[in-house]
Amino acid sequence: MELLSTVDKLERKRKNDAALSASETLVLLEPSSLLFPPPHRGRAVQNVVVMYNIGSLPCIFKIKSRTPERYYIKPNMGTISAQGAVRVCCILRPQAEDLPSTTRDVFRFCLKPIPWRLLPKRRELLHGAKLKKLWDAADCEALTTVTKQLHCCFEGDAASPPGAFITVLDPATIGLEIPAERTNAVSASATGVDSNDSTGLTQEASQQEGRPSSIVKRQGKGLQDSTGSTPGPSSPSWKEQRESMGGAGSSISQGRARELTHGMGFIIRKTTKTMGHQVLLVSFFLMVCNCVWLVFHLLR
Repeated sequence: MELLSTVDKLERKRKNDAALSASETLVLLEPSSLLFPPPHRGRAVQNVVVMYNIGSLPCIFKIKSRTPERYYIKPNMGTISAQGAVRVCCILRPQAEDLPSTTRDVFRFCLKPIPWRLLPKRRELLHGAKLKKLWDAADCEALTTVTKQLHCCFEGDAASPPGAFITVLDPATIGLEIPAERTNAVSASATGVDSNDSTGLTQEASQQEGRPSSIVKRQGKGLQDSTGSTPGPSSPSWKEQRESMGGAGSSISQGRARELTHGMGFIIRKTTKTMGHQVLLVSFFLMVCNCVWLVFHLLR
């Protein structure tokens, strides 16, 4: 029994090798090389590759590139029926600058013949994960991958290879971004943020108060001169008083309010350490009364 199974495996391998050797001569690519003439900035260059399968078995293919971030390939994986053909679009994405003529890029077309029994009845259902499973199933059939390469040329004065179909495309029509536009958009957004931070807030505040922005700036400068280096304006209570007053009041009254606020805070901290929470509540009540009186006095 084991001998028969071994003979079957050898026979199947012989048939697969025969099919593989036939597929190596019956899978053809046209053109024999790819040409991407300059300029490469602001536009996309497309080469159409036609894969012919003249063999008796269907094939599954996968396309790889040495620099995949530079190209857009559609489709990059699929199947070819026996005696059939498939068109593949190899598109050079818009570049930030023209590629030198010495650039050496290669497209690698990997093909495997697959038995008919592995193909579904509806070929359009083969996509994504199902194609990957079919590729793995072809590996289990002990079929060797056939690899064919197409070299790329970036010279402007080079002659087009026989059978080449080269097209210049607008990147926007196929959903590709231009690197220069992407850079300009980032710089423009950064400039807009800086301008808003520097002038937008001042203009908005002056419009809400109904006064020119120069008056707002002078008032802000006066407040800074009156406060000096004391860290009073950074306290929450001082900010609340300043918002309630709307920027009005003299620098002397504002200085008194700041001193009183800090004094009351110091008293509260000392009494909390010595006499406990009851005194804290009384002190808090006195501070509130003092603040109410102070606001009433300033607004009068």
